[in-house]
Amino acid sequence: MCRRFFGMGDFMDRRQMKRSAVLCTQKSKGLASLRFGVKGLVGAALCTLVATACGARSELWMGEVEQGGSGGTGGTGAGGATTATGTGAGTVSSSSTSTGSGGTTVPPSCSPLCPDDGCSVQVLADQQETVWGIDTDSTHVYWIAGFLSDPNQVLRVPKEGGPVEVIKGNATSATDLEMVGDYLYWSESGATASPPSSGGIFRWKTSGGAVEVVVSQQYVFNLTSFENDIYWVDGGDDTLYQLKSGGMTTNLGSINTFLRDMITDGTSIYYAWSKASGGGFESMPIGGTTITTLADGLNDPRRLAIVGNDVYLTDIKVGVWHAAGPNSAALLINDDTTASGIAADAEAIYYFSNGILYRVCRDGQSAPEYLIEANSAYDVTVDDSGVYFDFGDKLGKIPK
Repeated sequence: MCRRFFGMGDFMDRRQMKRSAVLCTQKSKGLASLRFGVKGLVGAALCTLVATACGARSELWMGEVEQGGSGGTGGTGAGGATTATGTGAGTVSSSSTSTGSGGTTVPPSCSPLCPDDGCSVQVLADQQETVWGIDTDSTHVYWIAGFLSDPNQVLRVPKEGGPVEVIKGNATSATDLEMVGDYLYWSESGATASPPSSGGIFRWKTSGGAVEVVVSQQYVFNLTSFENDIYWVDGGDDTLYQLKSGGMTTNLGSINTFLRDMITDGTSIYYAWSKASGGGFESMPIGGTTITTLADGLNDPRRLAIVGNDVYLTDIKVGVWHAAGPNSAALLINDDTTASGIAADAEAIYYFSNGILYRVCRDGQSAPEYLIEANSAYDVTVDDSGVYFDFGDKLGKIPK
């Protein structure tokens, strides 16, 4: 299953409508106050680790990354399989395989996704107002459309293009989508948190049928899943829940009030939180109550992505962290703008920064590859067939 995440914090940011790499120094990024509990690294040691990961450099991709122009827009009409092509691609250098702690092999630097003359972008749907909560299965792309105009719509379109299908046209403040087996799950926060009104979790069998109510009367945010189990937070009282595939719901206890995003590997819940004074990254075992601080002193963490045991997060005005897993506590990308949406596959990490979609190999030893300028974009997901993302008022795809 692909990974995409849309946290409660991003939901609020987008309601308010609210590029280059930079020198890795403690002063410019405030790294003197950054602490990763999982490795016991502080300040200068962290910058040293980053420099080592970059081939003993003291600067992480200082200077401009080679960029091309933005891709063109597709034709009108939702669901049109129109192609737009950019005018340039980033440069990605190759390097040897490195090994992380515990004998885990870090994937070697990957080849560029796009040719030198730019990425070919297929517009799967347009005139959507806003697109978020993107997920996929083997045949379709699913998303939530609308934003300023409630109710929202839950939609899908064939991966190769075609007519857009409305799954639910009255989804009140829908925030997240998750593909679990043959079902599409999504959350709706509802109109009010206290008392909860129309909020809950819904599902729809992808072969067709009626929309089913799974959880009702909750102010649901941060829906995520692992295999056949789903997890979510009731924003009314900040309680974390688990729904097993057999239908049993378990209260897993309270979670941080300032939650931004949440993800799981089936053993632990990982989550990022942020408030005015800064943010952090923590974990909690499923079925347990012990909270482990994996990172604090973060600036403004936003989104999470996971591959196996590796968790990556974006931090506003700082960049992209390898936040948990073997060889963790490394700042992969220094970025002093607005690193936000993120996704990952076996080879690379895909992330938005200041409205531009980049790709960087997971070993952190190559420059980010410029994919496309996507205009106020936040959400991205990836699977074996391509990279899917919001593209202004469009749903876009870069084929693999």
